[in-house]
Amino acid sequence: LLFVVDGTRRETLDRALDLYEESRLAIGPVPGLFALSKCDLVDTWELTDADLDRLRAAGGTWVATSAKTGEGVEQAFATLVAEMHPHD
Repeated sequence: LLFVVDGTRRETLDRALDLYEESRLAIGPVPGLFALSKCDLVDTWELTDADLDRLRAAGGTWVATSAKTGEGVEQAFATLVAEMHPHD
């Protein structure tokens, strides 16, 4: 599962964490990744270190990304694929 979180809007993280938990309850543990979008605008992010701690506590893997610059996008997909095939 890929959850895209807008770093400039904290409520998107809250909703993504809710969806992550709901999906795990519905289908069990599956690979998941949180793409923290708009890393090119990190100075305007609402996400804090405490928010990133919440992601870690929930067991979520995350990668900072930017759709505008492409930064981190390939890494996000590579990370998700690696979680899908941990022994390859």
